[in-house]
Amino acid sequence: MFRKSAVAVLLLLAFAVTAGAQPRFHRYRFEIKRRTTLGGTIVRVIKVKPLAGRFETVAVVLRTPEGDEVEVRLGPQFYLDNLGLRLTPGATLHVAVQVVEYKGKEYWIARQVGLNGKKWVFREADGAPMWRAFGRRGGPRGNL
Repeated sequence: MFRKSAVAVLLLLAFAVTAGAQPRFHRYRFEIKRRTTLGGTIVRVIKVKPLAGRFETVAVVLRTPEGDEVEVRLGPQFYLDNLGLRLTPGATLHVAVQVVEYKGKEYWIARQVGLNGKKWVFREADGAPMWRAFGRRGGPRGNL
């Protein structure tokens, strides 16, 4: 009996040590490469397949002041709806993003979005999505 208990405790300790050693964002299968800010005019609002997760993702294509077009992934439509965030082409958007690599390709993922003097939070500092604990209801906690 003691031997089985000791083995179980050792296995739990080994699991706890290795779980703490995982790279940032391991749960979502991609790692944050860098963080930056970006501003521009919304060219179009699109829906894209999520990198990881269950919900179709809303993304915007922004035209920067330099003329570049960048796709920025925001989050699921239900989250934007619950925040009251309405995105329309022609609006000026300011975004704090994390650039991640997934299956060899870079993606721009929004952490915070600013529009018309308001700011909304989409991801926590570690990259975890704000809507993860709310299911399809979204939730007001992302609105600053």
